[in-house]
Amino acid sequence: MASFSATFTERFERAERDGELSPHAPDALAQIATAALNTLAVRARTGASAAVLDPLIDPAVDVICGQAD
Repeated sequence: MASFSATFTERFERAERDGELSPHAPDALAQIATAALNTLAVRARTGASAAVLDPLIDPAVDVICGQAD
């Protein structure tokens, strides 16, 4: 799990530097992204269908990256 968070942190820091993401706390965003990924994985492993999982993805990205205007 730590490697997921570290990878997300690096990517969020780069996105912030490149102007793709407004300034936030990259470490916190990485923790949120890791939690969202784990939630989807657990739900999938317990039998949740794509019809249940798909509607969770865009809102999770919106929370992490900010809703598009």
